[in-house]
Amino acid sequence: MHFMISGTQLVLPVINIMAGTIELQRGIITGVIAGAIWGIFTLCISSITQLLEFDFSFFNGIVTFSVAGMGLGLVAGALYSVIRNYLPFQNEILKGGFLSTAIWLIFFVCSLILSGTSPERYHFHNEQSLQGLILSVFLGVFIGLLWKSDKIRQLINTINL
Repeated sequence: MHFMISGTQLVLPVINIMAGTIELQRGIITGVIAGAIWGIFTLCISSITQLLEFDFSFFNGIVTFSVAGMGLGLVAGALYSVIRNYLPFQNEILKGGFLSTAIWLIFFVCSLILSGTSPERYHFHNEQSLQGLILSVFLGVFIGLLWKSDKIRQLINTINL
């Protein structure tokens, strides 16, 4: 696999691996868009449940949560494009939900380890963990829905990636 830079455009190839193909461009774009949607969705849900304390207004949080969601979505979307053919479901939405829940589980286990090794610094909250689990499923649903959409392929073709 190699990356070519043509002018200012980074070209990410479709990678052939054994029986399937990886559409990395599609995964990254899908993940970034799904992450932005998910970030705003997360901000709305967190504002309603008030499990997280914010020191900024709702409207100031839109940019922060969108950018953070885009970062997480980029990683999840790229990973989705790499392993989607190996996930245990046929449905893209279930695949996305499964993957994002697995990512959440990794973060959850790490947070348990941190709270166990340094409880005065890292505090474990059941309510926040449950909300995080539910929200992680939604990130996967958004990725699955956008992956199924032909609009992402049209967007990639339009901007000539």
